[in-house]
Amino acid sequence: MLLRHSASEINRTYFRTYGWAQLILGLVVLGLLWCQSPRDTFSITVVGVMLGLAFILTLLITPQMITVGRSIDFAPRTPPPPVMPRFWKLHGAFTGLDSVKLVAGLVLLVRWIIR
Repeated sequence: MLLRHSASEINRTYFRTYGWAQLILGLVVLGLLWCQSPRDTFSITVVGVMLGLAFILTLLITPQMITVGRSIDFAPRTPPPPVMPRFWKLHGAFTGLDSVKLVAGLVLLVRWIIR
């Protein structure tokens, strides 16, 4: 039980750090693209969408996931706690939106390599 709690706290730290690092990196990349001449509106749009998703994940989904996760840390697993489906929905939303960011970043990377 204690190891599960420790692993959960480490994961929560990673989720928070990952989100804030993405926000900082996204703002830096957006700023660099904005200063570029001529402006690449496609790249600015894609990075803006990625940054928007990072804001949603960091400021909305991650805090909810952390709160729900803490509420089930010491709850018995049999039967599953009633908030477990909500936790997995939040986790699925995080994974899905993060996957969208990954695909957008790969599209941008391939576009930049080809250019």
